[in-house]
Amino acid sequence: MADYMITKESKEILRDFSMKKSDNLLCPILRVLQMRHNNLDVQQATKLIKNMLAN
Repeated sequence: MADYMITKESKEILRDFSMKKSDNLLCPILRVLQMRHNNLDVQQATKLIKNMLAN
C-alpha cells in the first residue's frame, strides 16, 4: 500500500472519529487499517502513523 494512502486514510480515521492527535491512537488507527486492508505492511504503516501523529 502506498505511503500517501496510509497517511490519507489515517487522517480520515482521526477526522471520522473526531479525535485529536495523540500517541495513544497508534493502535486504534492501525487496527482500522488492518481491517480495511488484508495485505497491509504493519511496519510501514506504524512508521507512517507515528510520523503523522508527531507532525
